[in-house]
Amino acid sequence: MVFSIQLLIGTYNTVPIGTSQDELEEIYQSRLRPYLKALYRHPRVKCVLYYSGSLLGWIEKNHSEFIDVLQEMVKRRQIELLGGGYYEPAFSMISRTDSIGQIELLTTYLRRLFGGRPRGCWIPEMIWEPSYPSLFRAAGLEFTFLDQAQFVDAGYLDTDLLYPTYTEDQGKILTILPVIDSLCRPSISGTHFQQQLLELKSKVEPEVRAKGEPTVSCLWDGTLGSESGLPLEFEEWLDGFFGQIRELQEAGHCITRLPSRLLRIPGSFSKGYLGATSYHSLLQRLGVSPQELEAYSKKYLPGIGRWGYYYRGTFRQSLARYPEASALYGKMQFTNILVNQIRGDKYRKQAAKEELWKGQSHSPLWYGPRGGIYQSSLRKHAYSALIAAELMTREQGIFAPSIVKSDLDLDGLDEYLYQGSDLNAYVHSRGGVLFELDYLKQPWNYLDTFGRYPEPQHREDTEKNGQDLVPRRSFVDHFYHPKAGSTCSTQTDQGTHWNSPYRLEDRTTDVAKILHLHLVHEGVVTNQQGIQVAIEIRKSYSFEKGKITLGYTLTNNSSEELEIDFCPEVNLSFASLLPSDFRMFSLSTPAVKTELPTQVESISRGLGVLFEDYRNKVGLRLEFERSIHCEICPVFTTYTWRGTSITEYQSTALFFRIPLKLVPGQVWQKSLSLRLTRLR
Repeated sequence: MVFSIQLLIGTYNTVPIGTSQDELEEIYQSRLRPYLKALYRHPRVKCVLYYSGSLLGWIEKNHSEFIDVLQEMVKRRQIELLGGGYYEPAFSMISRTDSIGQIELLTTYLRRLFGGRPRGCWIPEMIWEPSYPSLFRAAGLEFTFLDQAQFVDAGYLDTDLLYPTYTEDQGKILTILPVIDSLCRPSISGTHFQQQLLELKSKVEPEVRAKGEPTVSCLWDGTLGSESGLPLEFEEWLDGFFGQIRELQEAGHCITRLPSRLLRIPGSFSKGYLGATSYHSLLQRLGVSPQELEAYSKKYLPGIGRWGYYYRGTFRQSLARYPEASALYGKMQFTNILVNQIRGDKYRKQAAKEELWKGQSHSPLWYGPRGGIYQSSLRKHAYSALIAAELMTREQGIFAPSIVKSDLDLDGLDEYLYQGSDLNAYVHSRGGVLFELDYLKQPWNYLDTFGRYPEPQHREDTEKNGQDLVPRRSFVDHFYHPKAGSTCSTQTDQGTHWNSPYRLEDRTTDVAKILHLHLVHEGVVTNQQGIQVAIEIRKSYSFEKGKITLGYTLTNNSSEELEIDFCPEVNLSFASLLPSDFRMFSLSTPAVKTELPTQVESISRGLGVLFEDYRNKVGLRLEFERSIHCEICPVFTTYTWRGTSITEYQSTALFFRIPLKLVPGQVWQKSLSLRLTRLR
């Protein structure tokens, strides 16, 4: 029987928002440009391409000649461009209105550049949820691509993967084209591709008699380099690859198609319903081996207390796995509410929406490509965009600083959000800790920290930096035995206050120059004799312009004496530890400072610590009432990408070590302050 395989080939090209200019340029010169040059020389080979909106915008600004070539190839109908969300959001994690808005933003951009609306879309990391058909059809999109594992999980047979599938939600039909993994490895040679395609053709002849000519979709990540097995002589390799496809076409074995035209040809389409993409399949796609995943599924996670918790569930499980992801997601939702409350100024509202959309990228919400949430720059870019959007919602002459109660991170507990004219400072009732500190003039979140958590890719030596049970926040209340080692290393906290809910005692609810928040918790501290001593901590926050003051009141409510070291912990996150970005000083007096090393554990005694953030031109002065012992250490995390372990700076931790000796009924009081000012 004579038939041809309908072949859809191409690449999806996306780079996390927040990627450096140097890395973008390297990806363009080594991957994007060679691919288009090679494809241009083979006009009979048709191709489907996806570029995220932010990446395409960077290309238009920096390499307009690339856009000129794309325009010519679109005009001669050699390539078809896919749409999607402009800033690569996880559609299931943002509102339907924002999803459609982001899709329409990229659609409008493509229509302006190339003269037509896209009919198909690309889903970031092919993260699917069953509600997407109605969403995409409402945005004017008719088809998308999904990984073959998604179909296998739904019970499809191998032969089913050679034909498009209809799926539906709320009466809206969407076509899905399965992407065949075995043909989509970018390291595959043209000869090997030819051999596999001919073998596939010989196997499917019985299906052709019943269903018609098969469709094979082969798309790979066009931004990957040699770490994925691609040769260094990439353009030369591509010439051979496209040449082999041209030979297959000339022999009648296949026909390269554009998807929008292919789907107009009557054919055999099945109907099915696919489940939400599992985290398990996402990790497999990132290169985590089945053996690693199986081992991890039997691993008990400290601090979470569940077996294999990371291994199971859907993409949204990331919000439970990483408290930092949950906090960023909560910030997205909170900012979305603020933006939608803008009335009477459509231009300001649209500008705020676009900043909000910039902060909705999926990359910093999970352990995704290139480390995802582990990359500090990606999280900081998202926070900066969300802070900028929030500032646009404030009406001049009407806004007044306030403390708002809200469950920002959606964990069922109250948070208290101080929103000032130059600072945002968010306090969580669990631990009474500061978990977000936004300097609005920049904008920058100095508490965009990240904990040291176990991962399936980690080796035994990876955890040498220690592990964290909870995220690294500020004003965390620790108690350690006096003879314990450095607080920078992992120790057993002798108290229960650090992770217990604090009760609201009072807060300022009216307009005032200084706003106050008072929290209290009575917990227990185990003394050196193993006896539990009841200790009440009252934390009194005061917020004013450019300054946060925290007053501590500790009371021994038991009949036992307590001799212990009280160690409040503060974490602050900077762009990097490079001297051009960041320097750190000990304050022996308010006017005398001594520089401290930033990349190794430091010990200081004085009135406080001064941080100079040159990236944002901000000085942060952390001061105590009297001279105090302080231990300072940088916090590093390790993640794995394409088999390579990468260590990333996340934050700088400070522990103020205060010896206490409290007899029954004794009260101890002290305060510390954090002031933020512009550097000259």
